[in-house]
Amino acid sequence: MTGQRQARRIVVTGANAGVGRDVAARLAADGHRVLVNDLDPVALHELAHEIGAIAAPGDDDVVALANEWLGGVDVWIGTSESVADRGLDASDDDWGDMWTGAVMAHVGVAADLVAQWTTAGGGTLVVIPPVGGVPADVAAGAAAAFTRWITDSHSESGIVAHTIASTGQAAVDEVAALV
Repeated sequence: MTGQRQARRIVVTGANAGVGRDVAARLAADGHRVLVNDLDPVALHELAHEIGAIAAPGDDDVVALANEWLGGVDVWIGTSESVADRGLDASDDDWGDMWTGAVMAHVGVAADLVAQWTTAGGGTLVVIPPVGGVPADVAAGAAAAFTRWITDSHSESGIVAHTIASTGQAAVDEVAALV
Protein backbone atom coordinates (compact mmCIF):
# COMPACT_ATOMS: atom_id res chain seq x y z
CA MET A 1 0.00 0.00 0.00
CA THR A 2 1.29 3.44 -0.86
CA GLY A 3 1.86 6.20 1.66
CA GLN A 4 0.96 6.01 5.33
CA ARG A 5 -2.68 5.04 4.89
CA GLN A 6 -4.13 2.26 6.96
CA ALA A 7 -5.73 -0.70 5.19
CA ARG A 8 -9.45 -0.05 4.85
CA ARG A 9 -12.37 -2.50 4.77
CA ILE A 10 -13.93 -1.94 1.36
CA VAL A 11 -16.94 -3.31 -0.52
CA VAL A 12 -17.09 -3.01 -4.31
CA THR A 13 -20.38 -3.88 -5.99
CA GLY A 14 -20.69 -4.55 -9.71
CA ALA A 15 -17.17 -5.98 -9.49
CA ASN A 16 -17.28 -8.61 -12.25
CA ALA A 17 -16.54 -6.24 -15.11
CA GLY A 18 -15.55 -2.76 -16.18
CA VAL A 19 -14.70 -0.06 -13.69
CA GLY A 20 -15.95 -2.14 -10.74
CA ARG A 21 -13.45 -4.87 -11.54
CA ASP A 22 -10.65 -2.38 -12.09
CA VAL A 23 -11.39 -0.53 -8.85
CA ALA A 24 -11.52 -3.76 -6.83
CA ALA A 25 -8.22 -4.96 -8.30
CA ARG A 26 -6.50 -1.62 -7.63
CA LEU A 27 -7.70 -1.37 -4.03
CA ALA A 28 -6.73 -4.97 -3.27
CA ALA A 29 -3.29 -4.34 -4.82
CA ASP A 30 -2.99 -1.24 -2.62
CA GLY A 31 -3.33 -3.51 0.44
CA HIS A 32 -6.96 -2.93 1.43
CA ARG A 33 -9.30 -5.70 2.56
CA VAL A 34 -11.79 -5.93 -0.29
CA LEU A 35 -15.11 -7.73 -0.51
CA VAL A 36 -16.42 -7.95 -4.08
CA ASN A 37 -20.07 -8.34 -5.01
CA ASP A 38 -21.87 -9.11 -8.26
CA LEU A 39 -24.50 -11.51 -9.54
CA ASP A 40 -22.41 -14.14 -11.42
CA PRO A 41 -20.90 -16.29 -8.66
CA VAL A 42 -18.42 -18.17 -10.86
CA ALA A 43 -16.90 -14.99 -12.32
CA LEU A 44 -16.92 -13.32 -8.91
CA HIS A 45 -15.06 -16.18 -7.21
CA GLU A 46 -12.51 -16.16 -10.05
CA LEU A 47 -12.01 -12.42 -9.58
CA ALA A 48 -11.70 -12.74 -5.81
CA HIS A 49 -9.09 -15.48 -6.19
CA GLU A 50 -7.19 -13.44 -8.78
CA ILE A 51 -6.96 -10.23 -6.72
CA GLY A 52 -7.00 -11.61 -3.17
CA ALA A 53 -10.48 -10.42 -2.22
CA ILE A 54 -13.52 -12.01 -0.60
CA ALA A 55 -16.43 -12.92 -2.89
CA ALA A 56 -20.02 -12.24 -1.83
CA PRO A 57 -22.14 -13.10 -4.88
CA GLY A 58 -25.83 -12.36 -5.25
CA ASP A 59 -28.38 -10.00 -3.82
CA ASP A 60 -28.14 -11.08 -0.19
CA ASP A 61 -27.56 -8.51 2.54
CA VAL A 62 -24.04 -7.53 1.49
CA VAL A 63 -23.72 -5.02 4.33
CA ALA A 64 -24.33 -7.81 6.86
CA LEU A 65 -21.89 -10.11 5.06
CA ALA A 66 -19.23 -7.39 5.01
CA ASN A 67 -19.75 -6.70 8.69
CA GLU A 68 -19.37 -10.42 9.41
CA TRP A 69 -16.47 -11.17 7.06
CA LEU A 70 -14.53 -7.90 7.25
CA GLY A 71 -15.55 -6.76 10.73
CA GLY A 72 -17.23 -3.65 9.31
CA VAL A 73 -17.24 -1.40 6.27
CA ASP A 74 -15.08 1.70 5.97
CA VAL A 75 -15.74 2.38 2.29
CA TRP A 76 -18.64 1.27 0.08
CA ILE A 77 -18.15 1.59 -3.67
CA GLY A 78 -21.27 0.99 -5.74
CA THR A 79 -21.02 0.71 -9.49
CA SER A 80 -23.76 0.38 -12.10
CA GLU A 81 -23.48 -1.09 -15.54
CA SER A 82 -23.63 1.09 -18.61
CA VAL A 83 -26.53 0.98 -21.01
CA ALA A 84 -27.00 1.79 -24.65
CA ASP A 85 -28.40 5.21 -25.40
CA ARG A 86 -31.97 4.85 -26.57
CA GLY A 87 -33.04 8.33 -25.56
CA LEU A 88 -36.76 8.70 -25.32
CA ASP A 89 -37.16 5.35 -27.06
CA ALA A 90 -36.01 3.64 -23.86
CA SER A 91 -38.78 1.51 -22.44
CA ASP A 92 -40.33 2.00 -19.02
CA ASP A 93 -38.51 -1.16 -17.98
CA ASP A 94 -35.17 0.34 -19.14
CA TRP A 95 -35.85 3.47 -17.09
CA GLY A 96 -36.96 1.43 -14.08
CA ASP A 97 -33.95 -0.88 -14.21
CA MET A 98 -31.58 2.05 -14.49
CA TRP A 99 -33.28 3.91 -11.62
CA THR A 100 -33.25 0.82 -9.41
CA GLY A 101 -29.63 -0.11 -10.12
CA ALA A 102 -28.09 3.34 -10.24
CA VAL A 103 -30.05 5.16 -7.54
CA MET A 104 -32.28 3.07 -5.32
CA ALA A 105 -29.67 0.36 -4.68
CA HIS A 106 -27.43 3.03 -3.16
CA VAL A 107 -30.26 4.57 -1.14
CA GLY A 108 -31.01 1.22 0.48
CA VAL A 109 -27.37 0.53 1.31
CA ALA A 110 -26.83 4.06 2.61
CA ALA A 111 -29.67 3.65 5.11
CA ASP A 112 -27.81 0.73 6.70
CA LEU A 113 -24.34 2.25 6.40
CA VAL A 114 -25.14 5.74 7.71
CA ALA A 115 -26.51 4.27 10.93
CA GLN A 116 -23.43 2.09 11.29
CA TRP A 117 -20.97 4.85 10.35
CA THR A 118 -22.58 7.38 12.71
CA THR A 119 -21.74 5.04 15.59
CA ALA A 120 -18.30 4.16 14.18
CA GLY A 121 -17.26 7.78 13.63
CA GLY A 122 -17.38 7.91 9.85
CA GLY A 123 -17.33 6.18 6.51
CA THR A 124 -17.23 6.81 2.80
CA LEU A 125 -19.84 6.05 0.15
CA VAL A 126 -18.70 6.21 -3.48
CA VAL A 127 -21.17 5.87 -6.33
CA ILE A 128 -19.91 5.27 -9.86
CA PRO A 129 -23.04 5.73 -11.96
CA PRO A 130 -23.66 4.20 -15.37
CA VAL A 131 -22.84 5.82 -18.68
CA GLY A 132 -24.60 5.43 -21.96
CA GLY A 133 -27.33 7.90 -22.69
CA VAL A 134 -30.48 9.49 -21.41
CA PRO A 135 -31.62 6.95 -18.77
CA ALA A 136 -28.04 6.63 -17.50
CA ASP A 137 -27.49 10.39 -17.43
CA VAL A 138 -30.70 10.96 -15.49
CA ALA A 139 -29.78 8.24 -13.00
CA ALA A 140 -26.25 9.64 -12.68
CA GLY A 141 -27.65 13.09 -11.91
CA ALA A 142 -29.90 11.64 -9.24
CA ALA A 143 -27.01 9.67 -7.76
CA ALA A 144 -24.91 12.85 -7.63
CA ALA A 145 -27.70 14.74 -5.86
CA PHE A 146 -28.08 11.86 -3.41
CA THR A 147 -24.38 11.71 -2.55
CA ARG A 148 -24.26 15.51 -2.06
CA TRP A 149 -27.20 15.21 0.33
CA ILE A 150 -25.49 12.39 2.27
CA THR A 151 -22.38 14.53 2.75
CA ASP A 152 -24.35 17.70 3.56
CA SER A 153 -26.51 15.85 6.08
CA HIS A 154 -23.91 13.63 7.76
CA SER A 155 -20.46 15.19 7.44
CA GLU A 156 -20.53 16.14 11.14
CA SER A 157 -20.49 12.38 11.82
CA GLY A 158 -17.47 11.87 9.57
CA ILE A 159 -19.58 10.47 6.73
CA VAL A 160 -18.83 11.58 3.19
CA ALA A 161 -20.23 10.51 -0.15
CA HIS A 162 -18.95 11.03 -3.65
CA THR A 163 -20.16 10.45 -7.18
CA ILE A 164 -17.43 9.62 -9.66
CA ALA A 165 -18.43 10.83 -13.12
CA SER A 166 -15.26 9.57 -14.81
CA THR A 167 -14.82 6.27 -16.60
CA GLY A 168 -11.93 3.89 -17.12
CA GLN A 169 -8.57 4.52 -15.47
CA ALA A 170 -9.57 8.05 -14.45
CA ALA A 171 -12.38 6.61 -12.30
CA VAL A 172 -10.03 4.04 -10.75
CA ASP A 173 -7.51 6.76 -9.89
CA GLU A 174 -10.22 9.02 -8.40
CA VAL A 175 -11.51 6.21 -6.19
CA ALA A 176 -8.01 5.27 -5.05
CA ALA A 177 -7.36 8.89 -4.10
CA LEU A 178 -10.55 8.97 -1.99
CA VAL A 179 -9.75 5.79 -0.13
